[in-house]
Amino acid sequence: MLAAGEERRRLIEAHLPLSRRVALRYTGRGEAQDDLTQVGALALIRAVDRCDPSRRELPAYLARCVDGEIRNYLRDRSSVVRRPRRLSAAAAPVVPIDDAIAERDATPDDALLDRAAIAAAARRLDDRERWIVLRVYFEDRPQAEVAVELGISQAHVSRLLAGAIRKMRRELGGARLSRNGQRRE
Repeated sequence: MLAAGEERRRLIEAHLPLSRRVALRYTGRGEAQDDLTQVGALALIRAVDRCDPSRRELPAYLARCVDGEIRNYLRDRSSVVRRPRRLSAAAAPVVPIDDAIAERDATPDDALLDRAAIAAAARRLDDRERWIVLRVYFEDRPQAEVAVELGISQAHVSRLLAGAIRKMRRELGGARLSRNGQRRE
């Protein structure tokens, strides 16, 4: 029987290719492949430390842990609002909300108030609208992928998303953020 440290090392080394495959699925989303691979490897190590290696479904558990950690990593580094595709080619790069707040010399309280306002507006949405907004804007998932998960067309997802955004804007009093991150009416 292997020692606990040796068993841990063996499990990590045996599942590193799985971690790399999961990380490869997220290339092209604005983060370097090496960074995603490293996040996946660290997630794998933490998952191995938490798991029972005798379980049959160990690879599935490890893959889920790695996938979740990479999604969190991407979510934490993405912008709050995505520009429509038709505007992407001509517009300036999206600035993460933390950078936009820093540029306008806002206090941390302003950031908390902005997030609280968005959360309050999102509470006015029904469960399906909230789920769609979360997947498209915060998990950076394509509308077509969300449509498949819901069993509806991409066009229907687009209409639901547009309606949800209209509801949130009404709730926020029609306010929008300008390019420099300041609220405008």
